[in-house]
Amino acid sequence: MSGSTRRRSAFGVIAMMVAGCAAPVLHAPLGLDGAGDATSAKDARLDHGYALVLDLLRNEAKVDGVLAIKSPRPEVADLLRRIAAAAKADVGAIEEHLQLDPPIDPTSTGLPLLEIDARNRIANAETPGLLFSGGRTFETRMLLTQQKAAQYAEAILDGLAVADPNPHRRAMARAAATRWKALERQIRAWLTVIEEVEHPPQRAASADSGFDHGDHGGG
Repeated sequence: MSGSTRRRSAFGVIAMMVAGCAAPVLHAPLGLDGAGDATSAKDARLDHGYALVLDLLRNEAKVDGVLAIKSPRPEVADLLRRIAAAAKADVGAIEEHLQLDPPIDPTSTGLPLLEIDARNRIANAETPGLLFSGGRTFETRMLLTQQKAAQYAEAILDGLAVADPNPHRRAMARAAATRWKALERQIRAWLTVIEEVEHPPQRAASADSGFDHGDHGGG
C-alpha cells in the first residue's frame, strides 16, 4: 500500500470515528409536525431555552463589575467591558422579542434541582479563587471563566436559532450567537498571549540564553 493510500485510509477511519461520536443536535424548530402554521407551535422547552440564555446573559452583563476591585491590563479590562455590553444588548433584544408568536415565558429554566445545586456549588468554589487572585493569575482565571460562558452562550443561541419557530427570533438568536463566537475567539487569543508570556517556546528561551549549540566542539 502506498503512503498516499495509507494516509487516505487513516483519514477515512478518523472521519468515521468523529462522525460516530457526534452528539445529536436540533435540526428543526421545536413542536413542528408538518401541519399548521409554524409560528403557532408552542413548546415549553423553548421557554426553558430562553430562560437559560437570559440567566447566563444577565450574569455576564455584570462581569465588568469586577473592575471595581481588580485592575487587569487595559486590553483585558476593555474586553470585559465589551462582554458586559454585548450581554446587556442581547438581554434587551431577547426581552423585546418574547411576546412574538409563540410567546415565551422565561420564568423557569426547567433544570432539575440537583443540576441547579451542582452549578451553585461550582460557582461558590470558583469565586473565592478568582477574587483573591491577582496579576496574570487573575487574568487567566477570569478569561477562562469568560471563555466557557461565551462558548455556552454561542451554543445555546445557535440552538435557539434552530429550535424557535418564529423567524424573527431565530434571526435575532443567530446574530447574537455570531457575536458570542467572535468574543470567544478574542478571549482565546488573549489566553494565548498570556500563556506565551508565562511559558515562552523552548526555542525562544534557548536563543535568549545566549548559548550557542555550535560552539562546544573540540578546540
